[in-house]
Amino acid sequence: MTGKLPPDLESDYDGACDYVLSWFYEIFRGERLTYTEVMNWCNLTKRNLSAFDVDLLFTAERSWWKVKNDN
Repeated sequence: MTGKLPPDLESDYDGACDYVLSWFYEIFRGERLTYTEVMNWCNLTKRNLSAFDVDLLFTAERSWWKVKNDN
């Protein structure tokens, strides 16, 4: 191992949405997310998510299920 990312895996991603991924790992328990569950989590953690953030959470969930079901 060289510790370097192969050129075909390199990306311009700057980590700008990492906060949403950390929220996803906080909320997700291996079952389908619901808007009610996200809203309750927001209330409990005193977070005020934008519609964009909520959409990103559900996008992360869809990606998780896609990867899981493709294997």
